[in-house]
Amino acid sequence: MGNYTREEILAMAEEEDVEFIRLQFTDMFGTLKNIAITARELPRALDNQCVVYGSHIAGIVGEKEPDLILYPDYDTFSILPWRPQQGKVARLICDMRRADGSEHEMSSRYILKKTAQAAEEAGYTCYVDPECEFFLFHIDDNGMPTTVSHEKAGYLDVSPVDLGENARRDMVLTLEDMGFEVESSHHETAPAQHEIALHYGEAREMADEVMTFKMAVRTVAKRHGLHATFMPKPRREVNGSAMHIHFSLFKNGKNIKNTYEEVQMEASNLKNMVVLKNLPSNIVDEAIIILKNSKKIKKLEKVENNKTTNKKEKQTTQKDYILKEAEMLVNSYVSKIENKEDKKFADNKMQQKYKKIKKYSIVTTIIGAIEFILLLTL
Repeated sequence: MGNYTREEILAMAEEEDVEFIRLQFTDMFGTLKNIAITARELPRALDNQCVVYGSHIAGIVGEKEPDLILYPDYDTFSILPWRPQQGKVARLICDMRRADGSEHEMSSRYILKKTAQAAEEAGYTCYVDPECEFFLFHIDDNGMPTTVSHEKAGYLDVSPVDLGENARRDMVLTLEDMGFEVESSHHETAPAQHEIALHYGEAREMADEVMTFKMAVRTVAKRHGLHATFMPKPRREVNGSAMHIHFSLFKNGKNIKNTYEEVQMEASNLKNMVVLKNLPSNIVDEAIIILKNSKKIKKLEKVENNKTTNKKEKQTTQKDYILKEAEMLVNSYVSKIENKEDKKFADNKMQQKYKKIKKYSIVTTIIGAIEFILLLTL
């Protein structure tokens, strides 16, 4: 994916001798559609003036006003490397909009974009790492696809057993020509089954890449006299295909899963410190509960959210307020625990050691260790 302006696209089309541009979009069922325009019409397309009749497009059928306006995403401009090198063909992925310019709610690309934007407003960014599996079958004498393959290769096998190795290699090279980052490719478990794994990216970007991936793989397979299918189970007697997707969710630039693990580790370290210092562990557990459920702390957070607009400043201010309030709560709570423990364990050796430790040490130990837990509420 590039980061292009309207002028840059027009300049590239002229420099690369682009004659045709495919304006692509995806219907409700994930099927890629397109119309082709000549280079002469490209300025008009970039100004969102291309209209398609949507009465036969899944998700649009039956609407009173089926006309759709195609809004090209400039960042998706790419030259198709398998087309002629003189009079090249490029493509742009488009959003579907109504005649009044509003987003079409039945557009699968819009649904994903809307969901991703809602996540971003909450501070989250989703990254996706897909592993795409597919079968390569023979075509019959009429050029029609079959489910026949003479190959007997299995998981991670190589040539000459892997008969699809050359086709898979050309697919990877074609994808890289289009700007894809391919992590790996190999033969899968079933005969004639293959996998190509793509480098991770933001969810919307990867959705566009997967649609382009399927088109590229099918095109290259056809040039090798094969048919590529992404059907989940084209043959009953062998393993089916899937698309393993690795998700990672980030908030404020940090992986949430890792943050959770760090918090758990800090909590564990805190309890270990408590044991080493011979302090009652119930101080830690009960203090954490009080701090996390404190209405006063949540009220302070809400006030600061309204006052501050800068994200970093907001986090710093909230943190200071929380820690200040936490110190007061812990001081108060530790005093109660001390009085309680004094009466209950007056003759206990552990209590005697505990009474020697200053209140300030207890507070700083607890605050330093549970800081990560408190910040989860930000």
